[in-house]
Amino acid sequence: MTTELELYQDRKGEYRFRLKIENDKNIAKPESSKPKHHAVSCIKSVKKMLQKVLVTNYKH
Repeated sequence: MTTELELYQDRKGEYRFRLKIENDKNIAKPESSKPKHHAVSCIKSVKKMLQKVLVTNYKH
């Protein structure tokens, strides 16, 4: 499964990120932050947490 963290600027000029899975479905979209470096810091934290995720009992 492909996971993507996307940084973007919303209509108000604030920064947000989306956590998307392979079918382009958003699974996380936190609050916006004005300074871009806050959003980048959040992305780094989420990315670090995702590396530790263990999927169990997955049935497709």
